[in-house]
Amino acid sequence: MSEFVLVINVGSTSVKADLINPTSGKCDGKLRIERLGSDQAVYSVNNENRGPAPSSHDEAIRTRLPELLEGKRASLVAVGHRIVHGGKIYSDPVVIDQEVMKQLEMLSPMAPLHNPVALMAVRAAVLLITEVPHIAVFDTGFHTTIPDAARAYALPTRLVQEYDLRKYGFHGTSHDFAAKQIAAYLRTDLQKLKLITCHLGGGCSVCAIDGGRSVETSMGMTPLEGLIMSTRCGDLDPTVLLRLQQNAGYGTRDLEYLLTQQSGLLALTNGRSDFRDIERGAKNGLQDCLYAIDVFCHRLIKYIGSYLAVLGGADAIVFTAGIGENSAWVRRQICDRLICFGVHLDDDANYSVGVTEDIPVVEITDSNSRLRAFVSRSNEALSIARSTHELLLT
Repeated sequence: MSEFVLVINVGSTSVKADLINPTSGKCDGKLRIERLGSDQAVYSVNNENRGPAPSSHDEAIRTRLPELLEGKRASLVAVGHRIVHGGKIYSDPVVIDQEVMKQLEMLSPMAPLHNPVALMAVRAAVLLITEVPHIAVFDTGFHTTIPDAARAYALPTRLVQEYDLRKYGFHGTSHDFAAKQIAAYLRTDLQKLKLITCHLGGGCSVCAIDGGRSVETSMGMTPLEGLIMSTRCGDLDPTVLLRLQQNAGYGTRDLEYLLTQQSGLLALTNGRSDFRDIERGAKNGLQDCLYAIDVFCHRLIKYIGSYLAVLGGADAIVFTAGIGENSAWVRRQICDRLICFGVHLDDDANYSVGVTEDIPVVEITDSNSRLRAFVSRSNEALSIARSTHELLLT
């Protein structure tokens, strides 16, 4: 009988659950709920639409997860939960117990869009599935190798130590998985490669990877720093916040809500946060959508350029996650601006690309490129399943 790890990956407006064989990588079932809490919410099991979507993460786990598990619970060996922020306490996967939950709850302000809903899902899943261990796998874990000079904020030492003010980095499972996929595709030892991986989805980050180790990444102490995202602003002059606080009456909670849920692409387009809608609008000539894509790409190219300097050159640029895998427009804008570094885009490959489970990596540059570019199929579920299973074996 095959063994499976149930992987639960909860976003601010989504729930993903996958039954993964950690040895073969085979997926034996998946639950998807997107745009949760909106009138556009969609819900499916194994790609089959199943009627009205639940209204909350808790309800999704309680009422929809049993459909995915029907007839398969006997093969379940563990539940792996993606937890965005592990703080300075957790970097490696850990079995979830009451003490772990208590510590993770204290970290919720560090990832306000992610940790609270993930913990809500953990509580619901623990009550539903009592026969196997529940294990937390952390986005921050991969970035523990970032050097101190890249991790530091130039603030007084007392404050840094008391409040743990430093860069953590996120999307670690995705960046790690993409790097390993490229090494396998190139049939090259990962320790010999310098890569820049671009995780572009609802949340976005870039990572400089040297020999399989994260040495710099765009997100910081929280998942707010760096690139422009669906509803997050990314990099910002701190004086902007002081000005809003002093002159517009914004309090702490107002600012947090503004920066995490009212900014980014949503603000630039006056109401659109899903990149598919924005790209559709841009193709129809909507100026705010065209502007948002230009701003998004400008920020991205700025980070890629700086990471080429950090690494002293790179072997490849890798695009992954929803936007990275599906937006030929963004990939073209980025690659066209990297011609000076030896990137030569293959237009046919870029516009026909469709990474799948059978073809997880596609090159989109031609044979003349000194710096190659790839699209890599994201599979955070498999990465989390393997990390979960490894802990069981120790």
